[in-house]
Amino acid sequence: MMTEVKTTERRIAKLTFEEGKYVARFNGRLLAKSFSKEYVVEKIRNKDCARATELGVYDVEEESHMTTEGIVTDERLEEDTIEFDINTRFEFLESLVRMIVQKNIPSLLITGEGGLGKTFTVKKVITEMGLDDTANHSDELQKAKSEYETAVAAYEEAMKQYIKITSKPNRTGLGEPTKPVEPKAPNLTNKGDFIFVKGYSTAKALYRILYENRDKICIFDDCDSIQKDANAVNLIKAAADSYDDRWVSWYSENPFSDLPRSFKFEGQIIFISNLSYHHVDQAIRSRSMCVDLSMTVDQKIERMAKIVEGNEFMPGLPIEHKRDALDFLKEKRFVVRDLTLRSLISVAKIRTGGADNWKSLAEYIIRTN
Repeated sequence: MMTEVKTTERRIAKLTFEEGKYVARFNGRLLAKSFSKEYVVEKIRNKDCARATELGVYDVEEESHMTTEGIVTDERLEEDTIEFDINTRFEFLESLVRMIVQKNIPSLLITGEGGLGKTFTVKKVITEMGLDDTANHSDELQKAKSEYETAVAAYEEAMKQYIKITSKPNRTGLGEPTKPVEPKAPNLTNKGDFIFVKGYSTAKALYRILYENRDKICIFDDCDSIQKDANAVNLIKAAADSYDDRWVSWYSENPFSDLPRSFKFEGQIIFISNLSYHHVDQAIRSRSMCVDLSMTVDQKIERMAKIVEGNEFMPGLPIEHKRDALDFLKEKRFVVRDLTLRSLISVAKIRTGGADNWKSLAEYIIRTN
C-alpha cells in the first residue's frame, strides 16, 4: 500500500520540454511525461501520479522560457501563432503542399506533435492532385538493381578467368581471349511522383533515397533522428536549399559502387516533424517554408471538431456517435494520457459499440492507453 510523504515543505516538480514531450522531474527523478503539457500538470496536481504522490510532490513549475541551444518554451510558441487559429494553419498547410507539387517552392517543414493530422493532410492534397506514389513501382527498381548486381558478379568472375588465362607464359600462337565488358550501371531513378520515407536509418541510406528520387517529392515522416546525424543534416540542407542548382554530395570515402559522389537534386522536400518548430535544427528551418501545427489542448479539441464534421473521418460511423465522442473528450481533455486523433477514434468506436457503460470504458482507455 502506498503512503504519502508527510512534509511541511512545498515540493514542486520541474517541467521541461524534451524531444517533443513534456517531462516532469523532481530532484532528477522522472515523474511523468506526455505530448500534452496539461496532462502532465493535471496528473500531478490531481494526485493521480503514483511516483509524485510517493515523493509528496503535488505541483509543477515550468522552467520559464527554456533557452537550451536557442529553444523557447511552449508559452512563447503560443505567442508566435496566436494570431492564426489551428484550422487556418491547416489551410496554410494545404496551400503550401500544393506549392510543393507545382514546384513553386523547393522545401516545406511541418512541425507539431504527432497524431493530429499532419501526414493525413499531406497525403490528402497530393492524392487530390493526382500524384503517383513511387511505391507502386518499387518492384521495377528492385529488379533493375538485382539484374545489375548479378551482371557485376558475372563480370568480376569473367575478369578473374581472363587475367588467369592472359597471365600464363608461352601463349604464342594461342590468340587473345575476348576481354569481358563491364556492365553499365542502370538508371537508378524511381518511377512515380513522390516517395514517403517513414523513419530514419543511416546517412548512406538517405543519400541513396535522394539520388534514386532526385526529381521527385521526397516526404520524410517521423524522421526526427536525422537531426542527430551531422552527415544526414548536411544532405537535407543541400537538397532543401533555395538555390536554383542544388547539388548533393558525399565527401567522405565513397561507399557506393553504383552511385555518383555528387548529383543535382531537382525534386522537392517535405519534412514532417513531431517536434515543435523551435526544436528543429536551425539549418533545416532556415532553408524551408514552415508551418507550425503545435496546439494547446483546447486547440486540439477545436481541430477535432472540424474533422468530425467532415465526410472523410470514419465514414462508417453515425455522426451522432462521433459528436458524442468529441463531447466526451472535451469534458475529459485534461485526463487523457495522449490527446490525439487516435483518442477520438478509440472513443468513437467504443460509443458505437453500444455498451451501456461506454463512458466508463472510454475513460479507462484514454487514461491508460
